[in-house]
Amino acid sequence: MVKGVTEKMIKKYIQLYFFDKETKQFYRRSESLNVGHRRCVTKLELIQIIKTNHETDHRENDTIYETIRHAVFPVGRERVLKSYLKMKLPALAVMPLWNISKTTRTRRPIPATYPNSRWQIDLKKMPCYKGFNYDSNILDCYSRFAFGCARKTKTAKETADIVLKYIYLYGAPRILQSDNGKEFTNKDLEGVVEECKSKQIHGRPYHPQSQGRVERFNRTLFSCKNEHCGRLG
Repeated sequence: MVKGVTEKMIKKYIQLYFFDKETKQFYRRSESLNVGHRRCVTKLELIQIIKTNHETDHRENDTIYETIRHAVFPVGRERVLKSYLKMKLPALAVMPLWNISKTTRTRRPIPATYPNSRWQIDLKKMPCYKGFNYDSNILDCYSRFAFGCARKTKTAKETADIVLKYIYLYGAPRILQSDNGKEFTNKDLEGVVEECKSKQIHGRPYHPQSQGRVERFNRTLFSCKNEHCGRLG
């Protein structure tokens, strides 16, 4: 037995793990009911998981790390893992989203069963033109009809006014979905949603796939603007 390590300490440590006969894998027990057990992996398995995650979604280093940290164990050395990500994936990690090929992996569809059942809204930074710095885009998930306008700022009040403007034009959505930006998580927009008896939901942090349809529209719009500017130039 290792010096300084008692049998009581070993038993306490072993209780943190269990073996699942169905998957034939070892897991580290979760101490919270809201968090799943983490699968124990070897160093080679961990590296393969990192590569697979990046090749599938082309996410940034920290996003990949956060995903893995909640799924497998051990990811004990944060500095080691993050250093590996920066060394092995530097070029891919900084590639713009619109230059990366579309993934072929099947994803869970976003439910929308009738017009205005779900809107997705997003704010996209664009090259400044006559003082306008942002595009505020809204997409109806059922019809794929997209609409929006250019903006000079991204304040909470301006966001709420834009949503209210299009509600007057097209009717109120049952669900308004957005990311977790401050322009979407504020009392002004909450007041508009509550007044229209709609429901506001937010996508998972650092996971743009949650708003996949409006993100895809952003990419298409950006590509069209680049092409148009190229013709004018």
